[in-house]
Amino acid sequence: MLHNSAVRILCLVAYVSVLYIVGSLIFTKGFLLKRNVVAENSTCRVDFAKYSSGENHGTQGCWLHRRFDKAVIIIIDALRNITRLLDKDTLLLVMGDHGMTSTGDHGGDSSEEIDAGLFIYSKSPITTANKPQTDYRTVSQIDIVPTVSLLLGLPIPFSNLGSVITDLFAYCSWSKESHIKEVYHIVEALRVNANQMNNYITHYMRTSSDLPSHKIAILQAKLTTAENRLQRLVTDMFIHNKEENAHEVLHDLEKEYRNFMFQMKEICREIWAKFDHGSMGFGIMFLIVAVAVNIYILCVVQDFSQDKWDGSIIIVLAVSIVFLVFSLLQVYLESSSVQILGFMLGLFDLVALAIIVQVTTSNRTERKPLQKTKYSNTWITLDTFVSTIVIALSILAYFSNSFVVFEDDLSLFCSQTMVWYICAKIVFCILKDKAFKESNKSKLKGSKPTDIRKVLVSSLLPVVVTTTACSLCIRLSANYRQKREEQLTLDLLNKDSQSEESTSMAESKNVQFFVSTAMLVLTFYLPRKWLKESGNLNGVNFTVLCARYLVPLAAVSTMFYWALHCLPVKVLDSLPVWQQTVLAEVVYVVVVVASVIFTVSPLLVYMQPKHGKQFSVPSETQGKDLVGKLYSYIKSTWTEENQAEVVVNGQSEVPRVYGLGTVFSGAIVYNGLLLLLVLSLLLGSSLAPSILCAVAAMFFFLELFSIAVKVCRDSDLILPGLVAWLCMMWTFFYGFGHQATIPAIRFEAAFVGFHGDWENKLLPAAMITSNMFAAEILFTFLSPLLILWPCTKGPISGFLFPSRHGEAGWQGDYVMFNNRPVFRELLLKLVSTTYLIQGLKLLGCIIATTIHRRHLMVWKIFAPRFVYQAISSFSVFAVALLFLATLLRVEKALGHWTEKLK
Repeated sequence: MLHNSAVRILCLVAYVSVLYIVGSLIFTKGFLLKRNVVAENSTCRVDFAKYSSGENHGTQGCWLHRRFDKAVIIIIDALRNITRLLDKDTLLLVMGDHGMTSTGDHGGDSSEEIDAGLFIYSKSPITTANKPQTDYRTVSQIDIVPTVSLLLGLPIPFSNLGSVITDLFAYCSWSKESHIKEVYHIVEALRVNANQMNNYITHYMRTSSDLPSHKIAILQAKLTTAENRLQRLVTDMFIHNKEENAHEVLHDLEKEYRNFMFQMKEICREIWAKFDHGSMGFGIMFLIVAVAVNIYILCVVQDFSQDKWDGSIIIVLAVSIVFLVFSLLQVYLESSSVQILGFMLGLFDLVALAIIVQVTTSNRTERKPLQKTKYSNTWITLDTFVSTIVIALSILAYFSNSFVVFEDDLSLFCSQTMVWYICAKIVFCILKDKAFKESNKSKLKGSKPTDIRKVLVSSLLPVVVTTTACSLCIRLSANYRQKREEQLTLDLLNKDSQSEESTSMAESKNVQFFVSTAMLVLTFYLPRKWLKESGNLNGVNFTVLCARYLVPLAAVSTMFYWALHCLPVKVLDSLPVWQQTVLAEVVYVVVVVASVIFTVSPLLVYMQPKHGKQFSVPSETQGKDLVGKLYSYIKSTWTEENQAEVVVNGQSEVPRVYGLGTVFSGAIVYNGLLLLLVLSLLLGSSLAPSILCAVAAMFFFLELFSIAVKVCRDSDLILPGLVAWLCMMWTFFYGFGHQATIPAIRFEAAFVGFHGDWENKLLPAAMITSNMFAAEILFTFLSPLLILWPCTKGPISGFLFPSRHGEAGWQGDYVMFNNRPVFRELLLKLVSTTYLIQGLKLLGCIIATTIHRRHLMVWKIFAPRFVYQAISSFSVFAVALLFLATLLRVEKALGHWTEKLK
């Protein structure tokens, strides 16, 4: 029964993950443009030897005679006087990249924002116009490419869809006396352009079927007719010297070529440059349904933890599954009527889920009315309010390109805000909570009234120091950020160049290596020291041996791998390939072996064998590594007669067990060390200090959160604690040297420990993803410590709250095993809340991307941010399933262990 319940919980969490993933993929299908990449099949080839000498070259009909040697294309906001630097063979083009409204805004789709000036200048004649024009026609930016190509005597790029600017082709020295020849020169430029476009579309349709073939065929037939008319006209003009109606025919041909290119471009634009609003809206609707299902699970999390599946749960799952199946069908059918039915079904699901959530919440409130305490009405509301404001602030940042660009500063502000809020809450509770004062009566006995202030200071000072240390570690991560292009200033560039000049490359690598090595030693020594002090490294089972010996071996291999890559490039390349990769491969093998062994034997506990008679249970002070003694679970299974029989026989049957008080948290920390091995290797030596800052920030926050749980007993702190934890995760995404931009992707991570090209793309993609989202992986996997750490004896929280001698006995996080329904409820609540926060951020990012789909910077700022947020959420979902499966596996193994102990 226990195993089936755990499987159902895992399946439920996985199902919610699938809902979010499917919704994101449906939106992505509608958002991405559909133009495929086609290998170049142009028959135009440039003979650069002849081109440089100015001779005629190449295939006839691909280009025109060269008129300029150089073309300067400047995209600037202000025109500078550089015409004096030009010669007669240079063409100057000055254009704006965007326009601007009267208030200074840009990036929208209004005519003021998308129109910009175009200035073309040459000291040689370039047009037949004799006087300034009063009416200016509009050209597209894509028209610059074919125009400049033909003016330089080069073939038009294969995949071009722009049309030449004909005003620049009317004038030429040999046709200035003949208007017919001027028009013919324009027609010839349009003909080359039209044939290039037709060649591209023909090859494109061989690889894709998204263009309407019947419309393309009609246009190609018109182009063939125009080609035949032009051929007959040229024959009549140059062979038979017949120029009757030549002027009118050329003008007609000019219109036909223009219409061909315009209609072809409009067909392509309709298919390629048009968003599928139906799929985008359907994806947003699906994500809203996923959020609603997530909220429902949070409302009935207690029923799920107790394996109670009532009628409302079945209805919610059935409704969402039907919508899921219908959505998948809609993706393949691509029918407008199916989309309309899908929207109606989605609205029905939302209304049904809202009613079910309302009814379920009301029934639960009637069955179990809330126990109102002194602080429940104030602090629970305030906790929720502050947490909601911080989450809303992080989501609203997606709707502004300025905030998206500086999202690293915003995440730093949010994380520190939540950390200091929890500190302020602890201080308030300490000053107001009488229970905490009663726990310090031993300190107050015999003290003067003035000593009370010292006692309060001794209680508050560790809290403030812990918060300051956590905040400092978070802030130090800002030193390892990678600047976006929009964040770079001239001062920063000058500073970087000066630092590069002042320090030699070899010297910098040496210093970086020694600093990184020291940071790595601390990163792995401190958690391993905690495992040893908690008694989790006693015994000789395979899991403990891996933690003792294989983890240090992998850490040393990482350090030597970093040292190897500090060698000069020539020296490193001269080494055999296996020597370049073997150290990293050792780390991978250690992690895989240790993970497999942990799956088989997940308990880091050791029961000392009995030697002779034992007349009493040793106290905790008799052995430094002794964590447990007789726990309440074993005591409750024995009757008073059995206990009396033990005493009469003069022998105690109570085993001495090491590591039982941290059996769950020890498993999380141990697997976290395995993740750290891989992530440290992928991130590189330069980020070792930032990794140490992340580990230290998590430790100090866990101590602070443990103090808050023990002081503020009337508050449910999972939400503010988890929000603070996730804010730190978002902050260290930037602290690990990443930005939500395409150039920031560290593709070199795919070759850490491997050499050469990859045939299978799955493993390198996983390595690159692990590098990019190392913070999400690490923080998500360690998030269960928010539940488990307050049960353990932390260095700081244990000092403030020592175990009282009269208690039944300290159990550590083993108490979670004795209260498995509560433990599962807390775990499911933690996972569901994490999913909900990440789902809301994903939904907000998608809505912001939809709103800004026509923004000037959509493909540089908003679209990459959506991709990063989607993959980040998927990574969090996957790792949350991993830690949930890990803890449930430990719980199952612990159940078997206690059964054997009985």
